[in-house]
Amino acid sequence: MNHERVKTLIDCYGADAERWPQEEMEAAIMLIDNSPELIAYQDDARALDKLINNQNIQDDIDTHALASRIMDSLPQQEQTRSVKAPYFAFASAATVALIFVSTWLLQPVTMEAPFVEINNIAQTEFEEWAWEETLDQTPLTLAENNEPADEWSFMEI
Repeated sequence: MNHERVKTLIDCYGADAERWPQEEMEAAIMLIDNSPELIAYQDDARALDKLINNQNIQDDIDTHALASRIMDSLPQQEQTRSVKAPYFAFASAATVALIFVSTWLLQPVTMEAPFVEINNIAQTEFEEWAWEETLDQTPLTLAENNEPADEWSFMEI
């Protein structure tokens, strides 16, 4: 136990030794009894404790009235509105719209389901026509004659 620890006990728990931790109380009291500096420090703390304990604290404080009094006592401030704010809002909205439209316009065109089916039919008909023109036979005939079964098998012959 040293002087600084006794001062810390007084600052934290007050001047009344009954409030201090039991394991430090006896050593702190002995140190205070032998030190005029600590006696004066405890007396100052006792006066502060007495002042705090004698205060009348009102439990039912009207916080709304208190807040109103505080706000009323503040100096009036001018309400300034930036002239640039509406232009900034418009520019931001226009930028977002421009980005949305440009992304929508630049995305690749995808075929819808009916067009894909028509495209597949046309491709198949073209392949059959090319097959007949090249080999003078239909692909079905070739398949029945155990000759190449598809358009590209004739390369293996």
